Amino acid sequence: MNAFNESEATLKLVEDAIKETLKHPEMGLKSFGRPNGSCLVIEGKEVRTAEVNLMFLRKVTFTDDTENIPFACKPNDPDKRAKVKYFRFNLPPNIFAHQMVTPIGDLTDEELKDIRVVRSLHQDNGKTNKVEFTHPSLKKKVVDFGYIITGPTKDANGKEVTVMWTVFYGVVTAFNDTSLLTIKTEG
Repeated sequence: MNAFNESEATLKLVEDAIKETLKHPEMGLKSFGRPNGSCLVIEGKEVRTAEVNLMFLRKVTFTDDTENIPFACKPNDPDKRAKVKYFRFNLPPNIFAHQMVTPIGDLTDEELKDIRVVRSLHQDNGKTNKVEFTHPSLKKKVVDFGYIITGPTKDANGKEVTVMWTVFYGVVTAFNDTSLLTIKTEG
């Protein structure tokens, strides 16, 4: 497959996932919003609305970056892992985004002391039982790229379809099952 046909095929995969997401009864347009976490910055203001994110996704070029994503950043379930795709895109000139995550290994000993554990807004099988780590004073990183992650779900008729699992700006981070983490007792 030549580069032109490959980019056409990639675009079709992304377009199809976006269409399935928009018509999915539990997902729809709201899935393109970024109420928390990374976000676009336009004219100096953070923009989190689904409509603006979707508008930008329809203007960018996608590259299938799945082969370059570390194993730790992919789902634990082997069936899902085989069907998940990671599409990278660059933002248009003069538009940037805030990446709102930092690898824990990049924190100083002093910064590690201020990590907080909170309930995640992300759901797992309809339950909010995940936790995530936050920090009150880490700086936002300015980036000019993002990712769409597509993967399987069931449509209203129970048929498996590929939808957009998420859109975000910045690096792909580890896909952790935080319910298995342990906390060491001090002393």
